[in-house]
Amino acid sequence: MKREFVIGFVFLVFVLFVYMASGSELMTVEADIFVPGDVVSIEVPDSIYLGNVTYGFESATDEYKIFVNNTGTVNATITPMLINSSEQIFSHLYFGRILSDNFERIGNWSLELEKPAVFPGFKSSSFYIKLDLKDFSGDLNNDLVGHKTQVEFIAVAS
Repeated sequence: MKREFVIGFVFLVFVLFVYMASGSELMTVEADIFVPGDVVSIEVPDSIYLGNVTYGFESATDEYKIFVNNTGTVNATITPMLINSSEQIFSHLYFGRILSDNFERIGNWSLELEKPAVFPGFKSSSFYIKLDLKDFSGDLNNDLVGHKTQVEFIAVAS
């Protein structure tokens, strides 16, 4: 009988242990899932100084590397355009993807930008810009120190 009591006691302790160790709880998991729409967004520098040109002697500036970021959700094509379309000097801005490219005049050149791998994020790319007055046919009678214009980079989904 003592043996049966010990076996019963051990069985009871085992059952209590299993019962206490096998409890369960429920948890509700919730998340908000957003699917971003097509967003076309780019970043370019606020300004750039292209240096000096001596008209009639040195017709072009050096090429300057410009970085541009695609911060949108889709591939984009950017095209630089002059805000003031009657600007004579800066209508001779030229752009190229790499230095060995044939540079194209502003308004005739575009750049393809890949979308970022993650959102939010950015995908960086670069291009080159120069001012070349060799084909300029206007009259320049005075120095134009600090001559400026604004260039708009038009970005569309591609």
